[in-house]
Amino acid sequence: PIYSGAKLSISDSTITINESTNESNGIDNQASKDIFLDKATFNINSDKSNGITNAGNVYFANTETNVNTFNVNGSESTGIYNTGKITGSGFSFNIGATAHSPVEIKSNGIVNANSTDDPAVSLANGTFTIDLAESNGINNLSNGKISLSNVNFNVNKDLSSGIQNAGTVNTTNGTFTIGGNYANGINNVTTATKAVTNGTNFTVNGDYSNGIVDGKTVTTTGGTFAINGYKSNGIVGIGGDGIKSEGTVFNISSNNSNGINNLTSGSAKVEIRKHPSTLKKAEFNIAADKQLSNGIFAQHGIVDVDGAKFTA
Repeated sequence: PIYSGAKLSISDSTITINESTNESNGIDNQASKDIFLDKATFNINSDKSNGITNAGNVYFANTETNVNTFNVNGSESTGIYNTGKITGSGFSFNIGATAHSPVEIKSNGIVNANSTDDPAVSLANGTFTIDLAESNGINNLSNGKISLSNVNFNVNKDLSSGIQNAGTVNTTNGTFTIGGNYANGINNVTTATKAVTNGTNFTVNGDYSNGIVDGKTVTTTGGTFAINGYKSNGIVGIGGDGIKSEGTVFNISSNNSNGINNLTSGSAKVEIRKHPSTLKKAEFNIAADKQLSNGIFAQHGIVDVDGAKFTA
C-alpha cells in the first residue's frame, strides 16, 4: 500500500494485506529513508508477503504497554524483511496470530539480510510469539548481526525456533519458552559466527527440543535453563568450536535429557566456569527419580570444568 522514498511516520494506524494479495508489501522503504512507527499494527494475511521491506531505517518508539504489532498469518511471510537497520523498543510479533485453513508454515517475524551494519537489528522490550510450524521469530541470515535486550520468545509450534542464526546474536536478559516439539530457542547453525547470551533464561517444555542448538560457538553468562521436555537439552552441540558457560544454572526435570549435550566430533570443548562478575558457580541440578539424564553428556571432544556444582 505504501512506497516510501521520504521520511514516513505512522502513528496509531493499521495496515492490512489481505489473503488474496500474495507476494505483497505493506510498506516498501527505500535505502537511506526513515520510518517511525508509533503504535502501528500490521496484519499480513497473504502468502510470501511482508509488512515492511526495509532498505533504510525502521524506528520503534514505544514502551512495553504501547507497542507496534506485527501479525504474520500467511505462509512464507515476514513482518519485516530487512536489508537496512531496525532500532527501538516496544513491539509484538505474532507469527500465526489468526488461524488459517490450510494451516500456514515457514514464516518469520523479522528476516535480517543486512550483513554490513553492527548491529543491523537492535531491539529492546518486546515479544515474539511463534504459533506456526517451521517458523522463526527472527531469521538472521549469513553474517548478520543482531542485539537484543529484554526480548521474550514464545516458541509454541513444532520445528520452529525463536532465533534462526547464521550470523551473530547477542541477547541480554529476556526469555525463551519452548513449548513445541523438535523446537529450539536459538538455532545457531554451522555457518553462524556465534551466539552470546547474558542473563537470558530458557525453559524447554517441548519434547526433543533444545534451549540452544550450537553448530558453531555459544557462550552463556548467567541465566538459567529449565529442561522439562523428554529427550531435550539446555544446549546441544552439533558442530563448530564448542560451548562456554559461565555461572549458568541448568535444572533438568525430565527423563533422557541433558543440561549440555555435546555431540560434536573432534576437539570441540565444553568449558564451564564461574560467573565472571558475581563469581557464582555454574549449577547442574537433576530432579529426583529422573532416569538417563545428565548435567553434561559429552560424546566427543573435551570437557573442562572449573567452578561448578552438580546435584542429582
